[in-house]
Amino acid sequence: MRFERFCGFVAWSLPLGSALARSSSLAQWRGDVGVVRDVALAGMGWGGGVSTALSQLTLLLPLGSQTFRATLASVLALGLFASLLFRFASLALRSVEAGSGLNPSRFAVPAFATIATLLACMSPTLQLEATASGSSLLGAALALGVLTRVANRNPNRPVLHLAETAILLGLTFAENAVVALAALATCAAWLWPNRRGTAPRRPRIGAENLPDRVQPLAVSLFAVAAAIASFSGIVRGFAPNTAVDLGGPFLWGSALPGGASLVRPVLTSFSSEIGWVAGVGAVLGCVHAVRNGHGIGFVRVAAIACVIDVALLGVIGPTEGTLAVRALSFATLCALAATGVFSTLALLVKNRVPFARAGAALVVAIHFTVIALLSEQGGFIADRSAHDGADCFTEIALDQLPMNAAVIVDDPRVTWRLFAAQAVEGRRRDVLVIPKRLLHRGRIATSLLTSEPRIEPFLRTVALEGSADEWSLSELADGRPLFLVPEVGWDAGIYDHLTPRGAWLEFDSEPKTTHERSFDVDATVTQMGRVSEIARRPGGDPETKEVIQAVATVQAKLLLRVGQVDSALDYLARMNLPNNNARALTRSLDVMFASTISRLPSTTELRAKPRAKKKVQAKKDTPPLFRKPRKAAERPAAEAQQH
Repeated sequence: MRFERFCGFVAWSLPLGSALARSSSLAQWRGDVGVVRDVALAGMGWGGGVSTALSQLTLLLPLGSQTFRATLASVLALGLFASLLFRFASLALRSVEAGSGLNPSRFAVPAFATIATLLACMSPTLQLEATASGSSLLGAALALGVLTRVANRNPNRPVLHLAETAILLGLTFAENAVVALAALATCAAWLWPNRRGTAPRRPRIGAENLPDRVQPLAVSLFAVAAAIASFSGIVRGFAPNTAVDLGGPFLWGSALPGGASLVRPVLTSFSSEIGWVAGVGAVLGCVHAVRNGHGIGFVRVAAIACVIDVALLGVIGPTEGTLAVRALSFATLCALAATGVFSTLALLVKNRVPFARAGAALVVAIHFTVIALLSEQGGFIADRSAHDGADCFTEIALDQLPMNAAVIVDDPRVTWRLFAAQAVEGRRRDVLVIPKRLLHRGRIATSLLTSEPRIEPFLRTVALEGSADEWSLSELADGRPLFLVPEVGWDAGIYDHLTPRGAWLEFDSEPKTTHERSFDVDATVTQMGRVSEIARRPGGDPETKEVIQAVATVQAKLLLRVGQVDSALDYLARMNLPNNNARALTRSLDVMFASTISRLPSTTELRAKPRAKKKVQAKKDTPPLFRKPRKAAERPAAEAQQH
């Protein structure tokens, strides 16, 4: 028991300490949604009920900035996730051990449970989630807690056990409904009877083992727990002074930041991060479970979790729920891998194969080496202490704007970065942030119209046509300095009003000249110099690189669109971003070709010049009134000839 407790302590303390050391006090792209929801208490509907309460508790600690204290909630969620994964892996290993007819081991099961926990929790995927505030790990930890309690059969008090499981499931649903449904599916896969019809050694917690009155009680406890945990988020939607009010449930959608766009399929991510050693162990675990029938429930749980992960990633894309399911699938796969290796080694030891125990010790050493490599890899990828691109971008995109400026934002990452800077950090609240993708949600449009009445034509045009026109933008630019990004379908008349300015394009009521744009390009390159250096770092934040690459693309396309090819090429060369040539930024040569052709003389002008040369000259007997006036030097000679 002492060794098992020691292994359990190592299993949750090592990932927690690693994530705490890699956390940062600066702003992060990934944590902006969580900060706005949990710290600024924005009205975002259903979801995040438990993480909001935990974040508010961590804000009371006198440690670092608000961003760092909000990140502590994610770090603690990783510790809870690791502790529950250790218990889940121990249950799987004990089940295989009992099914193989082996005596309960003192050291093997805790050691392999520790290996399974560290393989999952030291991976870069979970470490990145743990170092961002408002991450999906708390929902994944609660879902894993539900699965662990269902897998722990034959409790001493079944009624109390079912009540606690219902309350835990209600908290999971209040935190993240998507991962709660995934937890229900994995629990159903675990409770599904085997095909062989063999009865389990201990009775499961099913409807046949409990009184009839307990089931309505469990449903009531689930509903009450979910309602109480989500009460704060629901009430915030009706509060009059809410910083951001998005209205209804905000579970997924295009408004979430795109930093999770790098999420790959679960098997690809598992094999690339954790390695082929754990993959071989997972295959051995599946083979052993199918062959002997013991531990088949854990195989079904891992399979269902992976199928749900793939389906969610393909249907709704990378969102909070998808990342929570990804953590749950990682946990089940790592538990399955440890179970497979343990069952294979136990079979060798049981059959008294020569050097079986020495081989088992070597396999354990290999797995701990893989864990060390995972920790080193996570130090390069998940170390957010060196990710200062979001804070530097905020200085350029928000702090350096003129007084009472208006910004029309379309990128979700930039939208939430500006929301977090204003609502949490208190920076430049005089700037009017107009989130184009969120105008139809909640009271966003009403609050914008209250702050600036001139925005009414813009809101009406966007609601009717889907994009702004020249008149509505000019009306808004007359009242405030207007900065924006271009939209698809704009004609050349709108582009004549645009010029590069910092991280945006400035819209002026009067068209811009070529000389003015050239001057603005020089000022823009000077402003973006610091953040472009961050984007050129080899180990920099990939999301900062994507944002700066998008800014450079937009500004270069503007210069090409208005025909200033020389200024565009000079701008790209001075920005010196990776893959910053014109073809990589514009994705094709169509814009450059069109701008080059527009600068050439038209066919009508070329045909007009020969016609002018062939123009018939006036006759000499033409009256002086209709003759072309002569030069002053020719007039005396002409008068002498007449005399």
